[in-house]
Amino acid sequence: MAKITPEERTRQRQEREESQARMEVVREARYAQGYRRHRAWEALEDRLRDLVPRALDVLERALDENADPKQAVPVALAVLRAGGLQGLERPAEPNRALLAYEEVDPDLEETGGDGREGRPETGL
Repeated sequence: MAKITPEERTRQRQEREESQARMEVVREARYAQGYRRHRAWEALEDRLRDLVPRALDVLERALDENADPKQAVPVALAVLRAGGLQGLERPAEPNRALLAYEEVDPDLEETGGDGREGRPETGL
């Protein structure tokens, strides 16, 4: 068996450390990409849910005014279904103790938490 010199051992250790560092960079990049996708999907879900009150208004008008339901009602119902209204859960009551431990991004706080300024609360 060949004896490993101290220089060779040091080089092997450095190569392992460099390899581990590269793998960590890749893991972090994959996490960041997955997180961005997740946040983008959440934003799309929020936008869709924001349409629910308007769809309800259309449905209400169609019922109240005897409007032609052949066009307005199916569209309103499709939006309600797509918005997941049947599975929509009531938002949890805020808990100050839990909020104290939540990470906060000051930039998002200024825009209402979703990155879009001036977006009215829908209550959903």
